[in-house]
Amino acid sequence: MKGETHLATLVLESLGHPSRRFDLEEALPVLAGLKVRDPKMSESILSQFRNLYVGMSRPTSFLCLAVNQTRVSADCIAALQGKGWVLETLA
Repeated sequence: MKGETHLATLVLESLGHPSRRFDLEEALPVLAGLKVRDPKMSESILSQFRNLYVGMSRPTSFLCLAVNQTRVSADCIAALQGKGWVLETLA
């Protein structure tokens, strides 16, 4: 609901339709500061970014992003850690 907050939020990566691209794979380099959002990105990917913003802006204490580690580059991991993110690998 608009304006509602939560104590914690778990964001699971999703495959966009019709873009056939994973939302967190697209967004993490932007969040890490490795690249800027392409102003000409397709509407389907932009819609995924909007949904991520809503999901990531709701928690007051804990935010967890669950993403397949094969879709996150070592540079992105290092940049996110440099920004204070805590990254955990689950087996």
